[in-house]
Amino acid sequence: MTLSSMKASLRAYEREVFTGAKALAGASAVAVVASWQQQLNDLDTIKAQFIATTGENELVSAAYQNISGSLDGLSAVVGSSDKDAIMAAAMQFYASLTEAHGAFAELVPLSLRGEDTIAPETLMRLSGILGSALGLG
Repeated sequence: MTLSSMKASLRAYEREVFTGAKALAGASAVAVVASWQQQLNDLDTIKAQFIATTGENELVSAAYQNISGSLDGLSAVVGSSDKDAIMAAAMQFYASLTEAHGAFAELVPLSLRGEDTIAPETLMRLSGILGSALGLG
């Protein structure tokens, strides 16, 4: 697997989370988070390949640990009725994804990755979408 395809797999996971965020406000929230956890576990092969290809074990492992920890935090609150906690945990999780994506992109030569960056507006859009779905003012 090439660096570009590894990065594309991570980006696809990030998009999956973004497009599924509204579900955190509904009855299927626990199932959605469980699905994201399984998908993250399925990325272990990508993680290992990224480490093997780049030699950046510490950076990649720390990024995955941060993502996993943030997702665990979301999992812990998603079944509650505390909309503010769900919102905060969801935003933390997505922020950890975008930070990792940015760090991993730096490992891929510019000629392969192009100008693939996360626009700051993406976090604001997610916040608006999720806040509206949760009924937060």
